[in-house]
Parts: sequence; structure tokens; C-alpha cells
Amino acid sequence: MKGKERDDASNKTYKLASPKHTHLKFTDGLQRLNISVSRVENIISKVLSFEKNLSEQIKPLIGIAGKVVEFTQTIDWNQVEERWILIAENTGENGWTIPLNMNLDTLFSLTEINKKEEIDKIFMDFFADQENYQSMKKDILANESLQDFHALLVQCFDSYEREDFLIAIPSLFSIVEGYANELIIDQFKKTSDYNPKKRVSLPNKYKQVHKQNDSSFKDIVYISALIFLEKSFDQNAFNDDPLKDNRPMIINRHRVLHGRDNPALWTKVDAICLFNAIATLSSLEVPEAN
Repeated sequence: MKGKERDDASNKTYKLASPKHTHLKFTDGLQRLNISVSRVENIISKVLSFEKNLSEQIKPLIGIAGKVVEFTQTIDWNQVEERWILIAENTGENGWTIPLNMNLDTLFSLTEINKKEEIDKIFMDFFADQENYQSMKKDILANESLQDFHALLVQCFDSYEREDFLIAIPSLFSIVEGYANELIIDQFKKTSDYNPKKRVSLPNKYKQVHKQNDSSFKDIVYISALIFLEKSFDQNAFNDDPLKDNRPMIINRHRVLHGRDNPALWTKVDAICLFNAIATLSSLEVPEAN
């Protein structure tokens, strides 16, 4: 995103509806920007208050602590946060969620790329590394919250590895939808907008929950998952008039599961996107509503 699009993105506010510690390869200071610096400074200030009682051998450590405080105060945390949000937005808008073990250099490169095919290549190269692919597979199959889908997931992975990824895609969409709904449903039922007689789309459930949630945490993993759901579950991509029904850039749940898409156009990218989305969703845990 560049120019006006970047300016618009920087003005967006995201509230974390589902905070849980992930194993992304960046510091907790980046994951929890709104609280990490103050916590570090608070801890260090308490240490400094005992300086007079410390031995000469310990005092050098105090000097190090002071340098840490000085360093954190020089960082523009708003700018850092905006950069992470750009990563989340750019991945979500191009049909991806953030892999939990992708390195920083690769993640940062995503903010400078506007073409979907280039972003697809970065992700496909990442998962072409068997260590990354097997790590994702192991995490998904070991997740107890996905046990109801376990047998189907095993077959989806087997099909993908045999290059029979077309067979896996409808099943993966079903798993994404079922699992994402399971994560949000209890929280959604406690929102003021909940009406058991009113049907609400999956992306809108996530939107309504995060609007109600008072948390000030901002989690880039959650943002990328939310935007992914908005794009891949976009109801506007499903048109009742075939003559006006243009295929969207990102594979769409409604077109796939209602037989309105052309399976010959599905790719390995679509399959790995859905596997990766399941892995990303597994890192999110919806908290109890107040």
C-alpha cells in the first residue's frame, strides 16, 4: 500500500478480540506495544530504587538497566505499530494470514509489495521449506481444539502432498468456517447486537466482537485473520447473475461451496492459504466477555 492507501491504513483502529501468546519471531514488546514499554520501565524503576543497597559488584547491572530505559524512550512505538499493522493488512488483503514462524525480514518485505502474485511467491517459497511446512502441519494436527476435524485434516494434508489439492480445498474451507465460528461464537452471543433469529456472517461476528471488546491490545495476527475472513468470505463475490459474476482475485468460500467457482482455476496457493489460515486461527483465543 502506498500514498493515500497507507495514510488511510494508519488511521485504522484495531482492538484485539482474541489475545493469546504466539511464537512469532519478534519480541513481546512488538506484540503488546501498548503495555510492554511501561512494564519494562516500571520493573527497571523498582530495581533502580534499591541501587543504594546493592553491592559494588551489582551496580554495573544498574547502568545496563538505565541504558535499556533510555533506548526504549527513543523508539517511536506508534511508527513500529503502524508497520506491523501494514504487514497484517497487506497479508490479509491478499488472501493470507501471518505464519507464526515466519522471520522478521520476510514479514517486513511484505509491506513493500503490492502485487498478489509476488506475495504468493514469498509464501509458497516459505512453505516449500519442509521445516516450515511440517511445523505448520504438526501444530494443526496436535491442536486439541481441532480434534473434531482431525480425520478430515489428515486426508487434506495427504491429498495436498500427493498434488491432489483440488480435493482438499472445499474441505479446508469447511474447516476454516467451522473452527473460526467455534472460536468466536460464545463471545458473539454476549454482544448487544446478537439476535438468535438474525443470521450474521462469520466476518461480521468477528467485527462485532472486537467492537465491543474494551481491550487496547493490538495483535497483528488477529488483524490479518480478520481481513482474511472478510476477503475470502465476502458475500458480494457471489452474484446470482452469472453474466455479472466476475471471479474475485482471492478464492471465495461461497463460490467454492455453492458450486459457482471453476475448480480448474484452483491452485496450490489456495490450498496452502487455507492450511495457513487454520494455523493462524489456532493461535487466537477469544476471551470471556465482560
